[in-house]
Amino acid sequence: MRRRLIGSLAFSLALGGLLSLAPLQAAAITTTFDTDLEGWTAVGLDASVGLGGLIVTVTDNSADMVHSATGGNPGGYAQFIDVIVSPASIASAPAAFLGDLTSFVGGTFSFDHTIVNEGIFASGFAPYAVIISSGNLGTLNSLVWTAPAPSGATPWTHFDITLDQTDLTLIEDVNLSSVDPTFPNVTPSSLGFTGTMTFDQIMADVTSILVAFEIVDNQGMQQDEL
Repeated sequence: MRRRLIGSLAFSLALGGLLSLAPLQAAAITTTFDTDLEGWTAVGLDASVGLGGLIVTVTDNSADMVHSATGGNPGGYAQFIDVIVSPASIASAPAAFLGDLTSFVGGTFSFDHTIVNEGIFASGFAPYAVIISSGNLGTLNSLVWTAPAPSGATPWTHFDITLDQTDLTLIEDVNLSSVDPTFPNVTPSSLGFTGTMTFDQIMADVTSILVAFEIVDNQGMQQDEL
């Protein structure tokens, strides 16, 4: 089932306002979206279970994300417009948020999200989710955070994720359909699929941070503007 966010991401998910990666000490890494998308892009994840394990293909969904200079929380924000039919769009962090994040362990990853308009024929909502990965997503060397799905249009809502093993769980122990309903409805470890890296090893070499961007199911309907 395709999940669509008819609304906008506001990073500080739109994503808007300020998106921030903050260590316990030293300077934070931030996105304000004041002038442009600041390197954030929209990607899609096609996932399936094959004989060789979990197969995850990343697609370019950049047409689904546009910048708005005003109306964020505060300032600019990244807006989802739903041009790509499938797979659902996820916001992907720029290089500034990646690499060795060891000094951020115990710190926070923060963002704001709003659903401005749930669109036409909205029949369900996926949970909020963030996936922090090292290497290929199909290797299951990923950490995941989720929060309960909204039930409709929302005001700007702020999320703070503590970068520790309380808020972040190895994805091999998470039912992937709870992260994205288009994923197989399985817990990878139940099929013998396991990652090879620990929490600390993943945080020492982060190659992608993905934030749920399209979370409303509109039964195939598209909306070009909000």
